[in-house]
Amino acid sequence: MSKRSFCREKLDFAQNEENLLEDNQDKVVDMRSRNVDESVVGGFYEEAIRMLQDAYFRISAIDLEKNTIVNLKFMESEALEVERFHGDYRMTILSCADNHVAEDDRENFKKIMAAENLKQIFLDGCPSLHFNYLRFLGGEWKWARTELVPVENFSAENARVMWYVKNISEEKSKETEMTDRLLRTNAELVQAKKELEEANAKIRKSNHMLRRTLSAEEQYRQAIVSEAVFVFNVNVSKNLIEEEFYEMIDGQMEPVLGRMGMQAPCNADDFFLQWSKERVFPEDREVYVQTINTRHLLEAYERGENELIMEIEASGSDGQPEVLRHTILLTKDGVSGDILALNNAKDITDIRRKDRETKKALLEAYEAADRASFAKTEFLSKMSHDIRTPMNAIIGMTAIAGTKLRDPDGMEECLAKVSAASKHLLSLINEVLDMSRIESGTLTLEEVDFNILDFVENMVKKLSATAREKKQKIEFHVKDIQNTNVRGDVLRLQQVFSNVMSNSVKYTQEGGAISIHITEKPSTQEQIGCYEFVFKDNGIGMEEEFLQHIYDPFERAEDVRISKVQGTGLGMTISRNIIQMMGGDIEIESEPGEGTIVTITIPLKYQEPEPDNRESTPAPERTLEQIEEADYSSRRILVVEDNDLNREIAMEILSMTGAMVEAAENGKEAVEMVEASEKDYYDLILMDLQMPVMNGYEATSALRAMERKDIRDIPIIAMTANAFLEDVQKSKACGMNEHMAKPLDIEQLHQMLARWLGKKKDR
Repeated sequence: MSKRSFCREKLDFAQNEENLLEDNQDKVVDMRSRNVDESVVGGFYEEAIRMLQDAYFRISAIDLEKNTIVNLKFMESEALEVERFHGDYRMTILSCADNHVAEDDRENFKKIMAAENLKQIFLDGCPSLHFNYLRFLGGEWKWARTELVPVENFSAENARVMWYVKNISEEKSKETEMTDRLLRTNAELVQAKKELEEANAKIRKSNHMLRRTLSAEEQYRQAIVSEAVFVFNVNVSKNLIEEEFYEMIDGQMEPVLGRMGMQAPCNADDFFLQWSKERVFPEDREVYVQTINTRHLLEAYERGENELIMEIEASGSDGQPEVLRHTILLTKDGVSGDILALNNAKDITDIRRKDRETKKALLEAYEAADRASFAKTEFLSKMSHDIRTPMNAIIGMTAIAGTKLRDPDGMEECLAKVSAASKHLLSLINEVLDMSRIESGTLTLEEVDFNILDFVENMVKKLSATAREKKQKIEFHVKDIQNTNVRGDVLRLQQVFSNVMSNSVKYTQEGGAISIHITEKPSTQEQIGCYEFVFKDNGIGMEEEFLQHIYDPFERAEDVRISKVQGTGLGMTISRNIIQMMGGDIEIESEPGEGTIVTITIPLKYQEPEPDNRESTPAPERTLEQIEEADYSSRRILVVEDNDLNREIAMEILSMTGAMVEAAENGKEAVEMVEASEKDYYDLILMDLQMPVMNGYEATSALRAMERKDIRDIPIIAMTANAFLEDVQKSKACGMNEHMAKPLDIEQLHQMLARWLGKKKDR
């Protein structure tokens, strides 16, 4: 059964079938008393509540994208399944098929109800779907009907449907009864058909006196009914048009033969030829003449063709081009035996114009998809290269480090290179993830307080070491700054400025100069400042042709001087998108050999005025040796991590502080360990988020719900690869105190430990 065969225009929901389930031994569980959230069923809420009153014994709301099902009404025999699967749609369907659907219908039921199948059917525009099958109901097999209706504005992201199931055994019984009744009266119908044919024969004999070609009045009626330009009859056997016919022009009937200098009766082929010369465009004229002539029409009828259709471009009555669909119906006169042709010409200019527009749109969509496919291939090719480069360095230098176990200096050099390659790989992954989130529209911004001057100063400090290696000079100028304390997404700003400033350092030769100018421009918005950042260097510059593509993903200038410079080509693409999301703008000017000027303008909110409020961005990365300076020997830390290697790394680093470190492999084990511990046993918990058995969110919620105050107050820090803003918000919502992203940042770890373990705790 095809997908389209399931579609219908409307669901004919039963209104008066309340008694269909009275004989069933099963009871129906009505979930209305269980505070079903209206948002679960969306626009179907009122309809679902109404249907709870009728013979539907199952009503469920399904989210195909999230694989969830909320059951509003179901049989009591399914209660254990409903509770057991916790709203898992796929498991619910498999269990329903195996336990309640007849064996002959089981596989078809699973195939139809599969989430991907339903999603594709409704994405194709199907307004609804229904199918029948045998179901075990009330201790016996009965006919059931499943009906599925998509939510309004159904899409891949909003893939929600309502699922209704009702007993149709009574309908099936009525259908069988009707079939039997029809079979019993078949003989009567055959006899009636015979009598009707005899009557028709008598009517045909009497009609030969009335048969005439269409009169002007009849042509007018036919033209209005069919929206035709003109309608006329031709006696094909006699090559004859017997009467004048008329064309609709501005709602008026105008004689066609008269306008052609002809009068009825006249030779049909002569008319067709004359009409083609005066009205048919040259491109279609030859085909028209070869197709519409009495000889060709007779041959077509003899071949068994009763209808001929052709489309031509013609000149309309007002001289404007039009597309006509010329339809000819061929019949044989029952009295004379002549072959007759009813001609009908319809204006389909608008239809064909829309067809051309649709084809154009499809072609453009195809070309866009083709470009996207090519871009995807290029993306994967470059990604493979860009990922393998640092991976090769990591693997190679790790192997070399193994040969230098007795050479501390050589070992340190290898590890430094491994660290640098790891950071490059991490930045590459972050940029690819950012691009993915930008394209899907899920990249979000947050607001924190920061000092704009401290922020830029710290950015300059981070690049100073690299600039000194190239003997470059970096200058920092401030002008007309009225408000230094602002609010914005400081991490995203850091990402943008780091990309621009590192480009200046990378693409400026030894001994070059780099300057940063900050100015506060006049703002038209209250409590919002307009800040302009100008980054200028005297580096190698860029060609005008490359500047036109600088924001295209993976674009890098072809220049032997930068062939060894690392970079994905995603930085400027991401930077521009972030700046535009903030309501700002970016402009780039460059000349080959002269340098580059990047101007970024960003609106930032002012902070509430506080005296001496001058927060700064974090100072650069501490080393593990400096972590060892901390003394947390009286503290106990629980590390909850399912990955063996990650758990080992975290425990090793934390042990350097002297702290006592214990570990749990999943959230359930962690909850049990904390619950069984003495009062104030643990001082800190580092919690991974994605774990088997029980994840970090669930474990934290369970700990925060315990009656013991010391457990409710334990600092719980998310330590996870789930690093996006929504992950941070979700971790804090379940009761976590902070969020740390993997790979671990040593400085961030140091500051976190100092915050939560720095002050001695009374035991």
